[in-house]
Amino acid sequence: MPNSFKKSSWFVLFCLLTLSLISYRWNEWINLPPHYVVEPYGDGIKSYLVPLYHIKFDKLFNHYDGMNYPYGENIVAADGLATVSFPLKWLYNNGIDLTDYLPKIIHLLLLFSFFVGVLYLYNIGLLLGLPFYLAAATSLTIAFLSPQLLRMEAHLGLAHLAVIPGLLYYWLLYSKNPYFKTLIPLIILTFLAAGIHFYYVAFIFSFSLLFSFFWYFFSEKKPPFPVFIMHIIGAVLIPFSLLFIWVNGGNQPLDRSPQPWGFFQFNATPSGLLFSQDNPFWRWVSNHLYLIKWETFSDIERYHYLGLTFPFFLLLLTVIHFFPNHRNYFYKLFSVKDSGILAVALSAIILLLISFGLPFIITGLEGFLSFTGPFRQFRSVGRFAWVFYYVIHILMAFSLFRFFKGKGIAFFVWSIYFALMSLDLIHYHRRLNVGMEAIPELERGRKLSFLTGIQPEKFQSILTIPYFNLGSDQFWREPEGFILQKALLMSAKTGLPTNSAMLTRTSRKQTINQLQWVSEPYKYPLLLKSLNDKRPFLLMVDKSNLDNERGKPYVHLLKYASILHDEDRMSLYSLPYNSFEKSVLDKVKEANILISSTFKSNTKTYSSEDDADFLFEDWNKGNVNQQKYAGNSSCRYLLNSGDVLFQRKVANSAKEGPWIFSIWMYIDEDKRTTSQFTITELTINNEKYEEVFPSHPNIHVFDDNGWALIEIPWVLHRRGSQITIMANNPDLKKTVVYIDEMLVRPLPSVFTKTDSNFIWVNNKRYPKLVQ
Repeated sequence: MPNSFKKSSWFVLFCLLTLSLISYRWNEWINLPPHYVVEPYGDGIKSYLVPLYHIKFDKLFNHYDGMNYPYGENIVAADGLATVSFPLKWLYNNGIDLTDYLPKIIHLLLLFSFFVGVLYLYNIGLLLGLPFYLAAATSLTIAFLSPQLLRMEAHLGLAHLAVIPGLLYYWLLYSKNPYFKTLIPLIILTFLAAGIHFYYVAFIFSFSLLFSFFWYFFSEKKPPFPVFIMHIIGAVLIPFSLLFIWVNGGNQPLDRSPQPWGFFQFNATPSGLLFSQDNPFWRWVSNHLYLIKWETFSDIERYHYLGLTFPFFLLLLTVIHFFPNHRNYFYKLFSVKDSGILAVALSAIILLLISFGLPFIITGLEGFLSFTGPFRQFRSVGRFAWVFYYVIHILMAFSLFRFFKGKGIAFFVWSIYFALMSLDLIHYHRRLNVGMEAIPELERGRKLSFLTGIQPEKFQSILTIPYFNLGSDQFWREPEGFILQKALLMSAKTGLPTNSAMLTRTSRKQTINQLQWVSEPYKYPLLLKSLNDKRPFLLMVDKSNLDNERGKPYVHLLKYASILHDEDRMSLYSLPYNSFEKSVLDKVKEANILISSTFKSNTKTYSSEDDADFLFEDWNKGNVNQQKYAGNSSCRYLLNSGDVLFQRKVANSAKEGPWIFSIWMYIDEDKRTTSQFTITELTINNEKYEEVFPSHPNIHVFDDNGWALIEIPWVLHRRGSQITIMANNPDLKKTVVYIDEMLVRPLPSVFTKTDSNFIWVNNKRYPKLVQ
C-alpha cells in the first residue's frame, strides 16, 4: 500500500506539472473571454463558425446547410467537428444553449486532448519499462515538440494530440494482453476521432492493419488465428465500415473527385523531417556546411521535424556499431518479448514511406494511385509522418534507457538528449503562433451592427462579392479573409446560409451550377430552376475587392441590387430573385441591338466592324461527336498525347498586341478544368514565343449543358506568325476532353455572325429576338 500510494502521489504531481505547463503555454486560451479565437480568417474561423451554425440551425445532425446553398454538405466534409457539435446540438435542441461559449469549449477540448496525449505517452513509457521520471520527462518533451501543434494555428481539428499516442498505447497494451476487451477503448477513440477529423480514421485504420500483421507474425504469445481475426474485424474493420457508411451513405452526390489534388504536392520529405529553420543550429549548418533548401518543405504539409535528438540517436547507433561487443549487446537487449515494439516500429516505417508518397511519386508509377480506392481521398499524405514522429521518439527513449541502464555514462547521454530537446522546444514555440484575436461579433449577447434595420427572415441566402468556392478540385475561387469571416458570421448569427463554399470534396455538378449562377449572365441558371423560394438574396459586398480579379467577375450582380447598409469596407444589398433572369435578358438584348445597329442583319460569315483578322475553328468537318456544344460535331481531343489541337498562320495584316483566345470545353467530367493550353507562336524569322495558360481561372461563362467558355488574354508578337495550340492536364493521364468552337481575336475587335435563330458575338450564342 505505501508503494502504491507513493506511485499515486508521483502521478498526481506529474499531472499537476503537465497542467501547469499547459496553462502557462496557452494562458490566453484559458483566460480570455469566449469571443477570442486563434485565427479569425481562413481555416481557423471556419473551425468555429461551421459548428456554431450546425448547432443552432441545421435540421439534421449529419448535414450542414450553412454553405453551398441550397445543397449544403455532409458534416464531415464541412469540418463540422461532429464530436463537439453533436452533443452541443442535442443540448441546444433540449433548451441548453452553450453556443456563446463554443470557441472556449473548442480551445479547452484541444488542451484536454493535449493533456490526455501526454498521459498516453507517459503510460507507453511505463509499459516499455521506463522509470517514472524518464517516462514523465520524455512524454512532455515529445508532446511539446509534436508537429501537430502547428495545426493549432488554423486546422484545429488536426491538432488533437490524444489520438495517435492513444492508438499506439492500446496496440502496445494489446501486444501484452491480447484480449478483445483491451481494444474496446481503441474502438471508442476511433469514433471520437472520426468526428473531429477523418484523417485520424486513416491513421488508425492503416496503422492497426500493419501492426496486426507484424505483431502476429513475430509474437510468440498470441491468440489462435480465428480469434485474432475476430479481434481485428471487431476492433478495426467493423468500425471503419460503419464510419465509411456514415460519410458516404445517404443521399450523397456521386460526382466528387475520386482523386483530389494534392497527393503529389502535400507529401513529406526527408529534409522536412531532419531540418528546421526555427533552430539556429540548422541555419548555421545551411550557411557553412550544407545548403538546405528550406523552400522544399516550407509548407506546413511538408514540415514534420523530428528534432535534434534524432540525428544524435543515429550518431550513437553508428558509434555503437563500430564496436562489436557493444553492437551485440545492443541487439541482445531486444527479444521476442518485444514483438509489440517491433511491430510498432515496422508499421511506423511503412507509414513514413507512404507519407513520402511512395511508391506513387516514382516516375512511371503515378497511375497506380488510381487503384488505391478510398486511400486516394487522403491527399495530404505527409500527415502520415506524424505517426513516425511519435514512434521514433518512443523508440529512442526506450533504446537509450535499455542500452545505458546501469552505466556511468547514462547521466551524460540523457543530459545531451534533454538539452537538445530543450533547444528545439525553445525555438519551436517561439515560432508557434497561438495568440488570440477578438471577434466582437461573437461576444455574448452582441448583435451584428451591420444588420441594424435589416430583417434576415426576408431573405433566403447570402451571396458574396467576391464569390468564393473551394473544395471541388475543379475550381479554386479562393476566399479572401474578410468576406469569408463576415459571411460565415452573418450566417451563424442569422441562420441564413451562404451560396459560397469553403468545403472539401464537393460535388462537381453542384460547383458548376453555383458558378453559373453568379458568373457572367449567359443562360438562365439551372440552380434557380430548382428553387421554390422566391425571396430575394442578401448580397454582401467587400468594396475593397470590387476592382480586382477577385471581385470584378461578379460586379454585374449589383445591377439590380438595392442598397441596405454601407460602411467602411462592406455593403449589404437586396438582390431580387428575378434579377438573374433580367440580367440574362439584358445580354440577349445587347447582342441583338449590336447586330441591328452595327452589322448586316443576315451575314452567314464571321466578321467584325473593323474587318480585323482572326482565327476560328469549329471542327464541324470530320467525325461526328454527339458530345458537342454547337454545330455538327466537336473535337475529341486526347490530353497529354502531344497531339496538335490547332495550327494555322495569322494573316500578314493581323494586328500585333493583345488578343483573346477563347474556346468551349465540356467540363462536367472530372478535372477537365485543370487542363492547360500551350500557345506557341513561331514568327517568320523563326522567333519562338510559348506560354502555358490554365483553364479554371479563365472560365467565367457557363452554359447549362456542361459546357463552359475559356477566355484567355494572349499577345501576338508578330503578324504572319504560325500559331500552334496544344492541351495537357497534369492531373490526368491520357484522357479525352471535348473541345468546340475556338476563336482567337485581337482586342478590342468584336466578331459577330447571325443565323436564322441565333446571334453569335465573340464566341457566345444568344437567341435571336423577334423583330
